[in-house]
Amino acid sequence: TNLTTNGTATLGNEAKFIYSNNKDITVTNNVPLTSTGNNTYGIYSAGTVTNNADIDFGRGTGSVAIYAIDGGTARNAAGKTITVSGSNLSATPVPEYGMGMATSNGTIINDGTIKVALDEGIGMFASGSGSKAINNGTIELSGKNTKGMYVDNNAVGENWGIIKTVPTANNDGILGVVATGGGVIKNYGQIIVDGPNNKAGYLGSTGTFSNETSGGTTGTVTNTNGADGVVRKVSNPTSKTVAGIEIIAPPAATAATIKINNNIVIPTVIDTNISTPNPSVATVTSPDGTVTTIDLGSTRLGSIPSNEQVGALGMYIDTSGVNYTHPIEGLNNLTGLKRINLIFGNEAARYTDSKVIEVGDNIINPYNNMILSLAASSSGMKFALNAGSLTWFATATQNLSTGALGKVYLVKIPYTAFAQDGNTYNFLGGLEQRYGVE
Repeated sequence: TNLTTNGTATLGNEAKFIYSNNKDITVTNNVPLTSTGNNTYGIYSAGTVTNNADIDFGRGTGSVAIYAIDGGTARNAAGKTITVSGSNLSATPVPEYGMGMATSNGTIINDGTIKVALDEGIGMFASGSGSKAINNGTIELSGKNTKGMYVDNNAVGENWGIIKTVPTANNDGILGVVATGGGVIKNYGQIIVDGPNNKAGYLGSTGTFSNETSGGTTGTVTNTNGADGVVRKVSNPTSKTVAGIEIIAPPAATAATIKINNNIVIPTVIDTNISTPNPSVATVTSPDGTVTTIDLGSTRLGSIPSNEQVGALGMYIDTSGVNYTHPIEGLNNLTGLKRINLIFGNEAARYTDSKVIEVGDNIINPYNNMILSLAASSSGMKFALNAGSLTWFATATQNLSTGALGKVYLVKIPYTAFAQDGNTYNFLGGLEQRYGVE
C-alpha cells in the first residue's frame, strides 16, 4: 500500500499528520509541516517512510517530527530540514522531549539537516535492541542541553555525516552524541563541538563509542575552546578522613570500609520499619548482628523535633526516620543549578551509643527518588555529602549509573580533635571516654 501526500499542513496540540501501524504501508510525504502546539507528531509509522519536505516544529514542546515503530524504517531526504521543538522536563508522569527523528525498534535515517535550537531538544533518538539511528547528513546543535544523537537500551547509532555545534548565546551543556543503557555509537563522520561546558559525547556506564574506518576514512572528533571530547560518566570517590578516622569509599563502591586509628570498624546499622515520616519502630543492628527494636511511640523518640537546618542550595537529611525532611521537588526546573549539598543529621545516634553508624535504606529512599528523577532529566547535578553536626562527619557510596546513594555512614569525630593545648586535650579526652556511658 502506498500513501503519498501533497499540499501544506499546520498542526496544533497533540495532532498527528500521518499515523499508521501497518508495516506494509509505504509513506511518501511531500507536505511541508508546521506545528504551532505541543506534543505533535508529523509522521508516525510502522512501515517505510520517506520525507521529501521541510518539517518546522520549532515552536512548542514535546513534539516528534518523524517516529518509526515496530520495525519501520523512516528517512529524511537530502536537502530537507527538520527543525526540532523544545522539551518539557517538568511534564508528568515523564518528561516530554522534542525530537527530530525517533524510533522504538525501528530504523531512522537522516540524509538532510536536523536543527536543534530549542533547549533540551534531541536530533535523533533510538531505543531498543535492533533499533538504529543513521545520520548521513548534518545535525546542528545550538540550544542549551541539546543532543545530536541519543541511543539507549542497546540501540545502535551511526554517524556518517556531521554533528556540530552552531555558535549562539545558548551554547551550554550540548552533547554531540549520547550512549546509555548498552547503547552503541559508531562514528564514521565528523563530530565538531565548540565552547566550554559542551561535550562531543557522553557515555553512561554501559554505553560505548568508537571512531570507525570505512573506505580509508576514519571518523573524527573535534573539540575546541574548552569543549570536551567523548567522556564517560564516572563516580567521584566519597572517601573522607579526619582525626584518625577514615571512611574509604572508592568510585562505584557499593559499601565503604571504615577505619579508626587504622583498625577496621563495623558500623551499627540504624533503620526504620518503613519509608514514611511516621514509622512505629526503629531497628538497631550491632556489628555482631544483634538486632534491637525500639518502639518510637513508647520511648517518645518519634516526637523529638528535627535538627533541620536548610541552606539555599542544601537539603538536610534527618536520619531518625521520624518526621523526616522531604526532598525539594522540581529541582530539574532550576536549569542553572549544578550542585546540591546533602547535609546528613546525626539523629540516628539517638538509637545507639555506637560511634560508627550506617543509615538504612528506608531513611534514605526518599532522597534517592529525587536523585533518580534528576538523573532521568539529564540535569548533570552533582551532590556534596556533609554532616550537619560539628562532632560527626558523613559520606556515602553512590551508584555509578544513576548517582543514587548506596550506603550512608555517620562517624563520630573525637572531641580531642578540637583540642588546641594539653589541658584541653585531656579534658576532651575524658568527655570522649564518657560518650555513650549512662
